[in-house]
Amino acid sequence: MEVVKAVVFKHNADVKHLLETFNQMVNECMAYALKNKISFPMRLEKALYDYFKQRYGFATHYCVSACRAACGIIRSWRRLAP
Repeated sequence: MEVVKAVVFKHNADVKHLLETFNQMVNECMAYALKNKISFPMRLEKALYDYFKQRYGFATHYCVSACRAACGIIRSWRRLAP
């Protein structure tokens, strides 16, 4: 049996701006993917990586995560749509 210790971490940082920006990034990814018929995260990352890096200036994993989230949402929507 492995023992895992949990630690409560409290911070005072306001993350609202970061979450709103990430939401905007995901929306831009979805719009681009639907317009260009892209359903694979790697293709979407290649297409938007430099644009996001220049526009937002966040760490690169935010760009990658936004593309993956957008593709997941699109795939789920296509599966459920009639």
